[in-house]
Amino acid sequence: IIFDYALRTGFVVAVVLATRNCGVWGDGAETEEIYNNAIVQAKPYAQQATEKLNIEMPAMPAQRQISFFGVYCYNQSVLAFFNLLNKCPHYINSFVEDMPGLFEQISQ
Repeated sequence: IIFDYALRTGFVVAVVLATRNCGVWGDGAETEEIYNNAIVQAKPYAQQATEKLNIEMPAMPAQRQISFFGVYCYNQSVLAFFNLLNKCPHYINSFVEDMPGLFEQISQ
């Protein structure tokens, strides 16, 4: 357990130091420049991988579709949460009703 903890901590420290040396934690403009450089450098490898694996990357959806999807997912999660709260008394009641039978089964 101690070795695992030390290994994970060392990995996190190495990543933080490496990103600090690259300038990721600096100014926003510098971080954006590093990001753009990484995209330029990774693009040939990505193209090779897509050709070798014979896959096509789909186009990114428009920003409007992404924001709509985010709002839709948020609304669905809120509805699911309130649906759970609505059914909670029923679940608790059925659990309490099953308790005597549960204790009888355990005692046998």
